[in-house]
Amino acid sequence: MFFKIFVPTLFLVIWFYLRHRILRLFILPWGLPKWSIYFFDLFLIGTGFFRYLYRDQDASYYTTSAKSLFYVGYLAMAWVAYLLITVVVYDLFRLFKRKIKKQPVEEVKIERRDFLKKGLSLVGFGAIQMTSTAAAVSSSMKINLKKQTLFHPNLPEIWDGYRIAQVSDLHLGPIIDRKYLQEVCDKLNQNDPHIYVLTGDMIDGKADVLREQLEPFRHVNAPEGKFFITGNHEYYWNVQEWVNLFSDLGYQHLLNSNAILSRENSKLLISGIPDVGGHRYHQDHKVDFKKAFQNEIATDFKILLSHRPETCELAAQQGFNLQLSGHTHGGQSIPFNWIVAMVQKYFKGTYTVDDLLLYVSTGTGFWGPPIRLGVPNEATLITLKKGPFSANTSGTFHS
Repeated sequence: MFFKIFVPTLFLVIWFYLRHRILRLFILPWGLPKWSIYFFDLFLIGTGFFRYLYRDQDASYYTTSAKSLFYVGYLAMAWVAYLLITVVVYDLFRLFKRKIKKQPVEEVKIERRDFLKKGLSLVGFGAIQMTSTAAAVSSSMKINLKKQTLFHPNLPEIWDGYRIAQVSDLHLGPIIDRKYLQEVCDKLNQNDPHIYVLTGDMIDGKADVLREQLEPFRHVNAPEGKFFITGNHEYYWNVQEWVNLFSDLGYQHLLNSNAILSRENSKLLISGIPDVGGHRYHQDHKVDFKKAFQNEIATDFKILLSHRPETCELAAQQGFNLQLSGHTHGGQSIPFNWIVAMVQKYFKGTYTVDDLLLYVSTGTGFWGPPIRLGVPNEATLITLKKGPFSANTSGTFHS
């Protein structure tokens, strides 16, 4: 209910703020009629329409023409996002300038002598806005293989060098499609992972519509197991259908449960819990750390798959050694990553909580506007190493 009220309210606030600023910055100073602002209103309504249209998606959304139309709509969302950023930065600069000069800085109607100055300012404003949008969009569609080494002092030596392929927050749907996923799987398969783990938010659509798009997951190279947990987005699209589909693709659904991996006389526990809000959609999907941890066989190292990173503190208390998460997208793009960093205690990369090591993926895809400025996506190849917790765990990116 909160998001059903918050999201439309936020959209309206942004709409009226941008409307006012465009009127004052561009329309009135250039002597254009006030009714010109209605074109911006129509554009923004259309952009919002694309965001909600996908809720009713069916197979027709995945034709070439429909996907092209959706991509245009999502590009419009990206353009609006960076228009908002550019206008806010401009307003903050004006405010700073006003404080320095101690006098108001007003937008006025252009006189002949000011035409060149105003024109150059407009060109500069547009160039910054369009360049940042283009860079963010381009980065979002480039798939990065991230090789991440995780050191833990309690890792048995027999597991040193163990490779885990992590895919998180793919958000496969009208824009991110089978071709994108195939490239993700190819990059990971080339590095011979021992297991595959999918840490939630794999999709944004209906199971019967996206089934064909997910086929690359069936053929991944994972000789010792494939595991799946639910993120919050699976619950928006009938979670049980998605659980059934991933099971059909060969993935073991870890719902407050675990599996045992063996090497010689050593045992590794890999556990999974549902999204922390899952119980609101399915009564059997309430997080239970004790069930996820419980096993009659003694194990030497314990890994937890949890979509949301904030569960790490309870996981540490339970006795887990490593937690793999996603959800935050690392903020997805500048400047939103700065905001996310302020509100999310664990938002990307590695953290230690007592004897637990947490790794938070920035996500393999994107959600909403196709933007990834300064926060690259990642198809993550994790290599476990025995050793003290290391500060040098930023990983390396490979195109």
